[in-house]
Amino acid sequence: MQLAQNSPSGRIKIYDVAMASPGKCAICGYAGGEAGIGRQFIDIGWNMEDYGAVYFCTDCILEVSNYLGYGSPDQTAKLLTENMALSDRIVELENERNALNRTVRDLFNGRSGTGARNESEVLPETTPASKRPTPRSKPITAKQGPTNVSDVDGDSNDIISLG
Repeated sequence: MQLAQNSPSGRIKIYDVAMASPGKCAICGYAGGEAGIGRQFIDIGWNMEDYGAVYFCTDCILEVSNYLGYGSPDQTAKLLTENMALSDRIVELENERNALNRTVRDLFNGRSGTGARNESEVLPETTPASKRPTPRSKPITAKQGPTNVSDVDGDSNDIISLG
């Protein structure tokens, strides 16, 4: 038998070919192909009377480990790559939201690229929601336009929430 790997304890061995009888996976019955091609066999050092050596192929072990919540190195690498891409997308969306917040804040404060109508109307980005102007008591009509924009998600840092 060609030993491919050995666990640190020596109790678990991985072979390219299952040579001891019956020479197949105890779960799916895979008997293997040429040495080094296809699945490998995990030998846990257990022999059953009237059966022989109990081997598990790497596909069945992967299925069992997935069922238990573990993944292969390939699955982990794929998830890490997807996670990094999603993290990058979150940064892009946060930057977009911040730009939209600045635009809305500037519009709310009367700034259209040339500054606010007056300094008392400037609403800095760090103004807590409790210190922002309160809305008018009467409904806003299309002619009046917005008079107050509130912090939607309660973090006091944004005007628009991309919920």
